[in-house]
Order: sequence, then structure tokens, then C-alpha cells
Amino acid sequence: MAIQLKQVAEKFSMSEQELTLESLRAFLIDKLHLLDSERRARCAKFGVTSLEEMDELIRKGLVEEENIMEDLPIC
Repeated sequence: MAIQLKQVAEKFSMSEQELTLESLRAFLIDKLHLLDSERRARCAKFGVTSLEEMDELIRKGLVEEENIMEDLPIC
């Protein structure tokens, strides 16, 4: 069941453009939070707290970049 953007905007007393922008903003914030949690989990797996520390492990040869890349989702 499709809901018309205009109807939703009216329910929230917003213009269609405002609703679209707010929706996009909420979507992007959600995706950023997801990416941040994935980054934190990946860092925790290797015992570091930042991507800079992860890079240092790679430079020192303590972690193979291929092992880190295994955790990345393929798009």
C-alpha cells in the first residue's frame, strides 16, 4: 500500500520538500550510525580503538590487510 508523500507531509504540517529533506537526513544519520558500529566492531576484533591504530598494525606487519578486508561487506 503506497502512501502519498503529500498526505504524510500534511499530517506533519510540513511541505513535501521539508519531509523529503528530513527523511533523507534521518536515513543518512541511520546509515552513519550503522557504519560507525561496524567500524567499532572491526577495530575491537583486532584490539584497537581507531582506524589509525589499525593502520599502524598493518604497517608493522602485525595484521594482514586481507584479514581486515574479509570483514568488509561486499557491495
